[in-house]
Amino acid sequence: DGLHLLVEECSLLASDGIQVPKKRFGKTELMMPIVSLGCMRFQQAWGTSIESMDDVTPECQENLLSILRRSFALGINHIETARGYGSSEMQIGEALKTLFENGEVKREDLIIQTKVPLRPTAAEFREVIERSFRELQVDY
Repeated sequence: DGLHLLVEECSLLASDGIQVPKKRFGKTELMMPIVSLGCMRFQQAWGTSIESMDDVTPECQENLLSILRRSFALGINHIETARGYGSSEMQIGEALKTLFENGEVKREDLIIQTKVPLRPTAAEFREVIERSFRELQVDY
């Protein structure tokens, strides 16, 4: 019975027209989907072996684009990544650039969250977070 229920649930989620509900985030006016798109596994490789998009296979990047498109179609507009997730920020940034240029999604419709390691000074922290903005190809 459990497997049958799981298959039914997956079929429901895969059908067209389903939208993930959104709830107000805390005391803000920001409406967050109850499901986020965690991007920890959205990279060609862990670590620093991927230095540019030339090191990413077309299949890997196209898979990321497909996942983003499906997520947006479901109403999942919260993307979560981190500086420590290998090439995730760089690949997401390149994918978002494509989606923005194609008019498939607007920056203002997305909630993009990244995490960076602590730094001893505000200046060093700013340098790290600004690198993430550059990798993600966004300015906020």
